[in-house]
Amino acid sequence: MESKGIIIHSDIKEKLELLSNDEAGQLFKAIIAYAEDGKVLSFDENRVLGMIFLFIKDQIDRDGAKYRERCAKNRESGKLGGRPRKSDRLISKPNGLFENQTVSEKPNPNPNPNPNPNPKPNPIPTEDKGKAKRFVKPSLQEIADCIKEKGYNVDAGAFYDYYEANGWKQAGGNPIKNWKAALSTWNRREGDLFKNNERKASPPVNGGGTFKTTI
Repeated sequence: MESKGIIIHSDIKEKLELLSNDEAGQLFKAIIAYAEDGKVLSFDENRVLGMIFLFIKDQIDRDGAKYRERCAKNRESGKLGGRPRKSDRLISKPNGLFENQTVSEKPNPNPNPNPNPNPKPNPIPTEDKGKAKRFVKPSLQEIADCIKEKGYNVDAGAFYDYYEANGWKQAGGNPIKNWKAALSTWNRREGDLFKNNERKASPPVNGGGTFKTTI
């Protein structure tokens, strides 16, 4: 026997009731002798004691076989790097799954989460800053309102008719980009013209003589 111990099962209690204390002592000694070196004592003079011993001997043999099988498995497991972890011992079920498959404790409330939690909104298209603003010709009323606001000395109708006839182009033929700037230029020219005519109409400083006005 490889094991240094034996298991006494409680189911032999009824059989021990058939023996006296002296016979029970002999039986116990026979069990120890068999468990220690496999020696089987003879009970020819007491057939009942011999039968009970054979019953216990068979149980000891079965326990020994289980013990040796467990030792062999442990040795094989040691060669493979130790006993596998519980999570690695997968037991297949009839449905093709495994017994210890894990399930997420917290279900995903959103089966299709957005990979980008903070998507940037599409930028609002803006006009190209480098592109020139499209010219829109003013109305006669807009010109008159601007003259009044700025205090210009310009005839709104003359200004409108002049550029309307020229297709709203400058003297050099270039298109007007800002009609308010052109109106400001007209105002300066009208002022310069008024000053020149005023100087021509003034009498000589030293007195006498005649003069002409060229308005």
